[in-house]
Amino acid sequence: MVPDPRRQHIEYTLPSLLAAVVLSAADGCVFVNQIPVWLRSLHGSQKKRLGFERAIPDESTFRRVLRSLDCHAFSQALKPWFEAGLLQGKVIAFDGKRLCGAHTGANRPPEILNFVQHGTGHIVGQEIITAPGGEHAAALSW
Repeated sequence: MVPDPRRQHIEYTLPSLLAAVVLSAADGCVFVNQIPVWLRSLHGSQKKRLGFERAIPDESTFRRVLRSLDCHAFSQALKPWFEAGLLQGKVIAFDGKRLCGAHTGANRPPEILNFVQHGTGHIVGQEIITAPGGEHAAALSW
């Protein structure tokens, strides 16, 4: 459901990379540099099941993929998990961010609204802020 933004040098499948992102986050990883460390801590059969039989991608691979990923499509792909009651009884906080290093030329940096599980700090959803009304409009559309 999530389009692969890469055009060349595809060593790892997008489903494998995104599964590593989601599962490492569920296990408490909050920084991109923690994902390869988390993957290396898995048993061989677990790595194989995720699609990492030969090698573990490095931090730059995750950064490159996540930087160019369609965040809305990724969020929509994960939405059924969250709607299934996994967050039932949990408090969700909203946290807006401007991605200052992600723009080119005269374009304004993109803004994103994170939906964060209060108490754990886990990001459970994201919405790109594009419409007038900013964070409020993005929160209502999630």
